[in-house]
Amino acid sequence: MRKAITVLASLMLLLGSMPVKAQSTEEQHTFTLEWKDDISTNSTYAINHLLSFDNQPSESSVCGQSPEGYNIWCGQIRHYASDPMQDVFDFNFPSQLLPGCSEVSAQSSTVYTSQTRRTVYRNASFSCVDANATNWTVQTNTTTNQYRSWCRFKFCWGSFPGSQQPAITGTVEQVVTQ
Repeated sequence: MRKAITVLASLMLLLGSMPVKAQSTEEQHTFTLEWKDDISTNSTYAINHLLSFDNQPSESSVCGQSPEGYNIWCGQIRHYASDPMQDVFDFNFPSQLLPGCSEVSAQSSTVYTSQTRRTVYRNASFSCVDANATNWTVQTNTTTNQYRSWCRFKFCWGSFPGSQQPAITGTVEQVVTQ
């Protein structure tokens, strides 16, 4: 019995002296964006305004000010580039600003609900870095309801107005490196 206690005490001492890695909890938030692009604010970018953040309604359309005194709009901002595949995105939220995000992947699928109606689902992932050099991943889920139309001698697909589209949903998550 004495030997068993000695072995147990030795094991406890050995385990107690081993370094323990701290686990960090990653930060994650949910959000919804207005489906329709706002291009009336500026002709060099489009805004999907923030509707809610962490299930709370957005209190303002402005999330901050630039050093030059310009408004920093809340939501997803797409800056137009000459190559649409090179568009840069900003994701601005009440608690954080994520400028210069790059789209790293996107998947889409189309479901035909009739001969003249379809729904397009698009899931996109963005890589972002905040002012503190912290990495973030933003995921967006967009659903677009469309109708078949006649467009200059052929059929084409048009999108219903923004009021008939569901909000864009998404998550923003801190990337934790071990």
